[in-house]
Amino acid sequence: EDVITKSLNQSLTNQINIEKLTESKLDYQIAKSHLVPTIESSLYQEWIDKDQSKVTKYPENKRVLNTGIKQIIYNNDVILNIESKKHLEKAHTYNLDISNLDTIYNAASKFLNVEKAFSFLQLSKKSLNISKQNYSISILRQQLGVASKSEVLRFKTEMLKDKSDLSDALTLYRVALIKLQTSLNMKTNQLIRTTHINKNSIIENETNLQLFEIINSPLKLEKFRHYFNNIVLENSVDVKQSNELVETQESIVKYTRLKLYTPDVSIGANINDWLETGGENKDTLLTSMDQYLMNIKFNISYTLFDKSRRRNELKKQNNKLEQAKLEQKKQLNNLISKLNISLEQIRQSYLQYTYQKELVEISRHLRTFVIVNSVLLLALVFATLSQ
Repeated sequence: EDVITKSLNQSLTNQINIEKLTESKLDYQIAKSHLVPTIESSLYQEWIDKDQSKVTKYPENKRVLNTGIKQIIYNNDVILNIESKKHLEKAHTYNLDISNLDTIYNAASKFLNVEKAFSFLQLSKKSLNISKQNYSISILRQQLGVASKSEVLRFKTEMLKDKSDLSDALTLYRVALIKLQTSLNMKTNQLIRTTHINKNSIIENETNLQLFEIINSPLKLEKFRHYFNNIVLENSVDVKQSNELVETQESIVKYTRLKLYTPDVSIGANINDWLETGGENKDTLLTSMDQYLMNIKFNISYTLFDKSRRRNELKKQNNKLEQAKLEQKKQLNNLISKLNISLEQIRQSYLQYTYQKELVEISRHLRTFVIVNSVLLLALVFATLSQ
């Protein structure tokens, strides 16, 4: 649990995806801001020559403050951009969820790899201890005249092999630790402690035993597979992200088609205020309204001779939509395949676990038999020597 929590907090990939999500949210807000009224203001100084001033009766120079407001009522490109950014924001949200799940899976896998490497290391130590004991016993047996030199060499070879296996196991354990530290964004010289897990308690808890019972029955497994696949497909963030990308492309197709027939519509207003005049005719105004000039514009624009390009653009976007749907179908098939393979792997792993338990039990009895047999043999040798 600590490993998973730390990995979520420290994962650099996760932090990158969080920043990308923040960026996509800002992109969506920026896209929506284009539908907010735009207010602009400018101050400029204007000069005309004296002859023109005499003819027009306008001041030779003037300083003017211009203020305007514009509101987009309908613009196909702006609305398409908003729809696209909205779907992309959702897709990035699902991408972060996928990243979280991947981080949890990777951290858990690396932690289990450390556990597995540690178990292998402990097993290698035990094997070396046993081989050392066997080597010592073989020397004793040789001294007693009941073992040949070849037996001593065989046990010595086994001991050397176990030393080599122990060195490999130690390297494997250290590499597993380094990978775990990297996934937690830790320095390799930082101390890390892992708590041993009782894997048998995980495997043999009531819920998992019920699952193992189901997947070992072909009829129950088929029903469970169908039920499990439906649940995953309904809740999978991969599927949700894929759906968002398809919906994004559907929006692009929709507004590309609308662009063939719909004009862009906007409304605006401007007002000019003459702040100061100078030179020839500086006090002369043609009318009482000249100092304050105001206009209102209602604009409808439509491109008349561009349909060929836009129709080809529509075909192109429809093609992209088909690609997105095929990619979505491919992803669904891959996901179902992974689920089915995972169930088979769980079933096989559990069978191997049960077989290993039986083998361990048989091995325990065999070891007991070997020990008893060795003790009897040594007792017999000593009894013979004492005579």
